[in-house]
Amino acid sequence: MRIATFGCSWTHGVGAIDKHFNWPLALSKLRPEWYIDNYALGGSSLSFQLYCYNKAIKHNDYDKVIFQFTNPGRLTFFPEDHEVFDGHINFTKNYKMFDISDGFYRNINCITMGHTSLPKNNSFWTSKEKYDLMKAYYSTMPKEIYRAEYRAMVEYAEKRSSLCFFHNEDVLKLNMYPVINQEVINTGGKDMLDSFIADEGEHYNKAGCEWIAKWVLEKI
Repeated sequence: MRIATFGCSWTHGVGAIDKHFNWPLALSKLRPEWYIDNYALGGSSLSFQLYCYNKAIKHNDYDKVIFQFTNPGRLTFFPEDHEVFDGHINFTKNYKMFDISDGFYRNINCITMGHTSLPKNNSFWTSKEKYDLMKAYYSTMPKEIYRAEYRAMVEYAEKRSSLCFFHNEDVLKLNMYPVINQEVINTGGKDMLDSFIADEGEHYNKAGCEWIAKWVLEKI
């Protein structure tokens, strides 16, 4: 079986937490006979993930497609001539993901609402254009507009996926898709959830990622 996964850092993993361990990698270990292509990227928007989906299915046939919905209002962009998938490589025999170790984010710009609090001289702003775009976007784009766009993209992704879910919050209160944090609480209570959460961004540690992998396996 060949599976494609999409999402943000909750699916891509975080370098500071268990050496970037993530639930698609855990799934590949549970089912070593399967092939897992993980297209998630930390900080990325749902529109970028749909770009990855549309590009990936042109070259691969997938038995299952899984979307972890990112948060609305994010900006992800890159130079028009940049080959994003050059950084999508094999990490094990049956598992691929984006390799961000060698300056990957110099070309891929992922801006979230959280970055608006960073001062102009912060190292995150690698160019004046990047900072100015952020200021213009978040100061002029009505929240209801990008939320409407986000909802349309959620519906687009759902129709093309075998399983889709939120990680920590159903931001728009759609009440249509599972929320992993709540699924954990339903299974083992708040204490189990607290044992999985490794940082303020509610990213999961290795045990939490392994729990998600088993949950996904049951759902698909």
